[in-house]
Amino acid sequence: MPTMIDELRDLDLRAIFASLRLSADLPREIFARRSTRRLPGAVIEPARVGEPELPPPGYVLGTYRLERAIGIGGCGAVYRARHVVLDNVVAIKLMRPSVVRSRPARIDHPNVVRVIDVATTGAHTYIVMEHVDGPDLSVMLRRKGALPPKVVVRVLRHVAAALAAGLAERLIHRDVKPSNILLTRAGITKLADFGLAPTSAADAAAVIGTATYGAPEQVSDPQRVDFRSDIYSLGITAYHALTGRLPPETPGGTPRDRDRAPSQFAVVPVALDDLVVAATAPRPSDRPASYESLEAALRALR
Repeated sequence: MPTMIDELRDLDLRAIFASLRLSADLPREIFARRSTRRLPGAVIEPARVGEPELPPPGYVLGTYRLERAIGIGGCGAVYRARHVVLDNVVAIKLMRPSVVRSRPARIDHPNVVRVIDVATTGAHTYIVMEHVDGPDLSVMLRRKGALPPKVVVRVLRHVAAALAAGLAERLIHRDVKPSNILLTRAGITKLADFGLAPTSAADAAAVIGTATYGAPEQVSDPQRVDFRSDIYSLGITAYHALTGRLPPETPGGTPRDRDRAPSQFAVVPVALDDLVVAATAPRPSDRPASYESLEAALRALR
């Protein structure tokens, strides 16, 4: 059976990485492009009412020294960090108190960013994760625009495998989007932020995800979200990766039926076009019925 690396040998990912002209200080560049907040400084952003300020680079958090910020979002800030004794590099996500209720999930899968530890030190609760050495998909799309269908299919296969592994642990991701899809320089695709998947109905009601990529039901009835909502988000991500743009939206945020085919804006194989349309169907019942069927459809596109 071919390994993941074998499957990626026919992808010219190194050429894509080279064409991006990524700087040596990629993490800081990613952070700066995602946020209008200034870097560096003693504080990345003012703390929200009742929340601790984010620590500056150089701050020692438990047994880790924070080196630089590499991302920020609604759940908290992510730093590249280094263990002060072992000297190994990790990524640390400092969680906002409002989302700490979600118990981080630990999924052992090659396409899922590995959670190493969860700890609280002083006012900060944080998740220690493996550090991924490449950019996320949003950076590639911002720099390069649309990606070759062959590359997109391989990325989709790996993300689908990651989501299936989460579902096996009864977890729904709820926030599949390009910035959570990390591409290593070795050609491995890894899904991030599975550690924030809610583990109870109460948590699920409070987690909606990113509206741009979220399924309609995530807004209308978040407690009834299931794995098909992640398939929808993966479909919108595929559309973006294939065309370099997001699909046209209705006032409610859902792609119009006639506008759900990426072939309007890019040369896309018919079968892949049909799969994206099915994955982004407004009704969950019209989307692929399982990850097995989704992965089979993607394998047929090789």
